[in-house]
Amino acid sequence: MSLKSCHLLWCAIFWLGVSSFAEGQIVLQTVILHFPAGARPITNLTVYNTADDVFHVASRINKIDNPGLPNEKINPTDEILVSPRNFSIPAKGSRAVRLILKRPAGETEGVYRVAFAPVERGAEDGVEKPQGARGMAQIKVLTGMGALIFATPVNPRYEVSVERHQDRITFTNTGNAQFSLLYGKACRRDREDCHDISGSRVYAGQVWDLK
Repeated sequence: MSLKSCHLLWCAIFWLGVSSFAEGQIVLQTVILHFPAGARPITNLTVYNTADDVFHVASRINKIDNPGLPNEKINPTDEILVSPRNFSIPAKGSRAVRLILKRPAGETEGVYRVAFAPVERGAEDGVEKPQGARGMAQIKVLTGMGALIFATPVNPRYEVSVERHQDRITFTNTGNAQFSLLYGKACRRDREDCHDISGSRVYAGQVWDLK
């Protein structure tokens, strides 16, 4: 999924050997988190369970290098600690988790993604799967979610240059931290022929063309 989307969604399907269909979803308090420069490198995030059953959740942290570019790289990292890393959430309940930035950002902004995935406990961890009527089965669809995390550089610079061309406007991020262009309208110089724009997130050193 592109980084232009601020969240992750995926489904895990389990065959449980009982007699109905069930689904549940993980929902996050927010899908964007910031570690400001000079601030305490700790933040909390609440994870919600919308299902009628207990959710067993596993988390993972990835660091994103060259975000939004063709050479973007996403790799596991230990630069952010999630505590607890694995946990359970009761039906229709919530759980607060703590995120700790272990390695402050340097001259450029650090970009990370935290993901929370529902996992099915089975015989491998000593918990038996539920049993139902003979010959019947259940498909269980569990949906996970994730959030982007930004670690602000030591000396943040929010700078943008704008150039108007005949058929487009070019925005260049000349700073060292990302910025967002919000929803709005693009018009000709005479303010006629306007159309809606969806906005975009522009990372340090990147360019966005609005046509």
